[in-house]
Amino acid sequence: MAWDEDGNVVGTGDMKKQVEQVYANIDRLLAGLGVTRDAIVRTTTYVTDLALVPEIHPVRQRFFAGLELSASTLFEISALAGPELMLMLKLKLKLMLMLMLMLMLMLMLMLMLEIDLMRLMMQV
Repeated sequence: MAWDEDGNVVGTGDMKKQVEQVYANIDRLLAGLGVTRDAIVRTTTYVTDLALVPEIHPVRQRFFAGLELSASTLFEISALAGPELMLMLKLKLKLMLMLMLMLMLMLMLMLMLEIDLMRLMMQV
């Protein structure tokens, strides 16, 4: 969403400013997670006016400059959380896939340890 750090809408009536704010917020989110832009594997963009979509693409291209563009989907919706908001971006990150793999590995290790403990107990 095009909110600043204090929760105020940035760029009321100005799609370009809202898009820039959304991508700035994404950069802050990624930094907080300790990952970079290349962790984004999919974006879903929701806009309230399809006529303004051409204003999104140059900002998106700059954001992903030097990277492979992620898969993307665009939807027009009737409204967002506030009447002054013009777009919302939803992300899917590689991080989620890595976390799932790590969880699976941890479960496998736990099972292996449990089997070893059972063997030890049977020997006693």
